[in-house]
Amino acid sequence: MNSDGIVRLKTELAADPLGRGYAEMADAEVVRDLLTTYRTRGRTSISAAEILNATDRAELLALDDVAKQVYGWILNLGQVDLSMTGINQNYLGGLFPAGSYTRAALIALVASTDAISRAEELGIRGVTEGDVILARRI
Repeated sequence: MNSDGIVRLKTELAADPLGRGYAEMADAEVVRDLLTTYRTRGRTSISAAEILNATDRAELLALDDVAKQVYGWILNLGQVDLSMTGINQNYLGGLFPAGSYTRAALIALVASTDAISRAEELGIRGVTEGDVILARRI
């Protein structure tokens, strides 16, 4: 782990902002806790396959030509970065009429969350026992 990661780890262990009890844990326990998936975050991207799977074929065929073209452009991206300006629930869902299955499914997809570990949330995914030992000593 790089020095920036060690500093973030040290801060996490010292502050224990989630009240995990790091001070009482052995180094190996800290690693297990940090790598356990118990946190969530909003999706940062969705795949074209997920969008396609959320789309009702009949509703897609019923779209006007402009909406179909926009839908095609979105699928051609492969991955849709949800932080992009304008790519949000209203944009994706808005291609389909209110009350439609596809609109509801796309809005839910954009609003969904990913399960992540605390280490991933902190940007220190590869934390090891040695990292914990070092972070506790500096």
